[in-house]
Amino acid sequence: MKRRKRRRRRLKPKTGYGKLGFASYADYLRSDLWRQKRAEFIASDWVKKDLMGKPLCDICGDWRLIEVHHLRYDHLGDEPFWDLRALCKVCHHHEHSLMA
Repeated sequence: MKRRKRRRRRLKPKTGYGKLGFASYADYLRSDLWRQKRAEFIASDWVKKDLMGKPLCDICGDWRLIEVHHLRYDHLGDEPFWDLRALCKVCHHHEHSLMA
């Protein structure tokens, strides 16, 4: 009877939020690190604003419930502004439904 050699399982390197020490993506979004990045992005010239300075949705132009959408997830923790997008809650949900 032959014995099979056991293969050692390679552990995948931590990526994204794992590298940053967060247990989940949701934990990262609740962190001070993300809150600061989000605030800097919304205050930047990368976000369209109305005459009063309120941020607007990139898609529909609404100003209510603006969320920041990641275009890609490989820059978590050090997101460049070109990798983010200001969207209202409805358009943000729609973007994610298109990704599925």
